[in-house]
Amino acid sequence: MQVLIKNGEVYAPDYVGKKDILCAGGKLVAIEEHIDEAGLAGEVEVIDAKGKNVVPGFVDTHQHFIGGGGEGGFATRTPELKLTDQTLNGVTTALGLLGTDDLSRHVESLLAKTMGFRDEALAPI
Repeated sequence: MQVLIKNGEVYAPDYVGKKDILCAGGKLVAIEEHIDEAGLAGEVEVIDAKGKNVVPGFVDTHQHFIGGGGEGGFATRTPELKLTDQTLNGVTTALGLLGTDDLSRHVESLLAKTMGFRDEALAPI
């Protein structure tokens, strides 16, 4: 399936103007002044981004996938992240860190969470 994002204020990363963006096969294939969906073969999902900014996915280089905190005791621990904690904020690539709590959180758990995110489509670095 193809996705056509129309009328967005595009930053790549600098502002390039009001553009249409075509994605196919999970890849960005065109950024043009106007892309006519009638000229595209196959199924096309059209998203109207009028009045919205369209930016590349953000890279978060410091994230505690399996939770953080804990240096003040078990009551100060923070919960594990869900994939949507990242993606709903525009993060498409993230680096998972262990943090200070090595009593109840381990490298193996971080690796398992990272692999789960990869399976759900967040690109780990």
